[in-house]
Amino acid sequence: MITRKYFEYNFGNLKISPWNRKSFSVVFKSSAKDLSGTVISNSCGFSISAGLASVAGADTAKARKSNYFFERESCLVLEASAIFAEEDEPYIIGFPLYLAGEEDSIHEFAITYDGVWFNIFCDGILYDRDSPHGGALANDEPPVVSGTLEAVISGTTKGIRKTEKFEYADIPVYCYTPQGFNTWVGDVTVCSFDGAFHIFYLHDRHHHGSREGRGAHVFCHMSSRNLIDWVDHGEVVNFDKPYLTIGTGNAFVYNGRLYLAFGW
Repeated sequence: MITRKYFEYNFGNLKISPWNRKSFSVVFKSSAKDLSGTVISNSCGFSISAGLASVAGADTAKARKSNYFFERESCLVLEASAIFAEEDEPYIIGFPLYLAGEEDSIHEFAITYDGVWFNIFCDGILYDRDSPHGGALANDEPPVVSGTLEAVISGTTKGIRKTEKFEYADIPVYCYTPQGFNTWVGDVTVCSFDGAFHIFYLHDRHHHGSREGRGAHVFCHMSSRNLIDWVDHGEVVNFDKPYLTIGTGNAFVYNGRLYLAFGW
């Protein structure tokens, strides 16, 4: 049994401000079956779109990074794309919409950027993210909503609330992946301390493809007192600048305290 900590996000109190290159939020409600083509975009590289993806038509590297096809050979996917400063190619995040549930049910979708993380949510749950190098969009043109879709577009992430939640999964610790979509465990370091066994792992989305292969990992922590029941405590070392990343480290005990050393 593994107890996993995660966060549920609420966008009901999002502050409204003009579109901003350094942070923004786009929130809208729709059923999966009513999403088709580009639904929100500007002429300078920002877009939110839905379309059918298939293994047969997928580039191998992109398919491996997006991981849309881990349960089926074709699926409808929702993607957000944006070009960021100091970059030539767009960053793309997304997830297969069958993970949202019934295709005719109404869901709340949100795409945010806080200056470090480019995120995509469904019903308050984080499904994919990346940390673009550069720290700002490449342009300041606000996006336009297509068709009859109604969306809240704001140049801030202020007002977004998150609540700590716990999920209980009856799975073993080997071949473990964290809560959410397209989540992987990268390098790990282990240590025994205070009657518990500890695992620190690099949370690695996109098969080491985040930030265009430059890393953008964070350190998470798991522990167990019997090597059967585990708690995934979530992130313990993150970063607040869009050029930082965390490299493989080592845990050690010194003077009765547990330390984690790592590349920065």
